[in-house]
Amino acid sequence: MSQEERDARLGLTGLTGAEREARLRLLREQVEREAAAARAALQLRRKYRSAAAGASALAHAAGAEGRAQAGAEGRAAEGSYTRTLEAFWAAAKRSAGDREGTRLLVEVLSLRRELPAHALVAGINAALKIGSVSTDLVAAEARKAFEDTEHTGMDTCVAAHEDE
Repeated sequence: MSQEERDARLGLTGLTGAEREARLRLLREQVEREAAAARAALQLRRKYRSAAAGASALAHAAGAEGRAQAGAEGRAAEGSYTRTLEAFWAAAKRSAGDREGTRLLVEVLSLRRELPAHALVAGINAALKIGSVSTDLVAAEARKAFEDTEHTGMDTCVAAHEDE
């Protein structure tokens, strides 16, 4: 491709020196923005893959953190955890698109740092029940469920969400 053809493709033909420099600067900035967006999307995909692959590991890691419950109660919470996350992700992608839906899932997964799996399941179920994928609503409902289970025990929380 000749220099003239490249200039024509970039919209540089017929421009003065200053106009040409300004146009090149704008093109450079546009490429940098697009590259930054592509890097951010790649990081988000990597985060999601890591989070999704580790979803069951997170449920098992809860035991190491002293949050897992023994016996049938713990198994019931772990079993619904992955299904609930998948349901939330599907709803988020339907509502906001693939990229934004995945970002919402990552935000919800980050709540797992401070809340046990059963409370997160309760929060997601409460949000999905009213057709919302708001991470703020999930967080508020999960905290409420966690506070409730501190007073009533895990049996009530798991039993309440097994029939959902």
